[in-house]
Amino acid sequence: MEEYANDPAGRTPEETEHGNQARRFAKWHVYRERGYETLPRYKNPDAIVGAMLAVGATPPATVDEYFGEFIECLRLHDADRTAELPVDGIDPADIIAYRQDLYVEPDPLEQEPPMTDRFAEYFSDPAQTLENVFGDVDPSLEDLTALVQGEAELAVSLPEFEIEAVSDVHYLHGDRITAERTTGDGPHEREPDASLELLPLDPEVFDSTRELLFSHLGNQVRDCYLLMGCEPPSVFQQQGLGTVEGTRKQQMYNQYEEYYSTDSPVSSWKPGNG
Repeated sequence: MEEYANDPAGRTPEETEHGNQARRFAKWHVYRERGYETLPRYKNPDAIVGAMLAVGATPPATVDEYFGEFIECLRLHDADRTAELPVDGIDPADIIAYRQDLYVEPDPLEQEPPMTDRFAEYFSDPAQTLENVFGDVDPSLEDLTALVQGEAELAVSLPEFEIEAVSDVHYLHGDRITAERTTGDGPHEREPDASLELLPLDPEVFDSTRELLFSHLGNQVRDCYLLMGCEPPSVFQQQGLGTVEGTRKQQMYNQYEEYYSTDSPVSSWKPGNG
């Protein structure tokens, strides 16, 4: 059993992060066992899975309506056309990530069994998920509805979610150590069920906006598990950009591999002790 210094000042950064993992897992455990919302919805895998399914079930044209400005910001920034960005009062050079909140219905946290467990039982791996949800071409809404309603030979089915509303585009800005979040004008006072947060990238590397967002949210679920010190379910064991917090920790601490990067092979999906 690992022993760490009683005085936090005497711990290594990796030891401190190990303690943070334990605290995150404790909050998750209380939520799962007692039903208390002990962590923000946008950091709760069950809520994020609901948002994934809502995005996947939304027609491509509607996805573009909801998230067109968000995608355009990523495209302009990646192409060094920051002067064209619709930002107010922020130096585009200080923007770390673009964010947009999602609200879905029905409430993903009121589903039984919990959504992450059902999703992981329904799909076996990331490639199968994308193939079934998107295939080689975008499926019709009817196709995806039939998918989430389940099939006779499957032990579980997935409920139908839809996007209730989205916020304005907002930003994470500052430097790589300290950062501030701007808050988008959301339609509700409640917490969003998920929050897209992507570094500038070329959206054209994905077949569609819907596939980009679906994959990104899946990577966020992955990061939630990793930051609790847990191995993600196999269906979420894919590389790519997830949460900004997860990306930073994977860059800073030895117990994480570069799960955010599609160019670095992963040797283990179980975080180490550093």
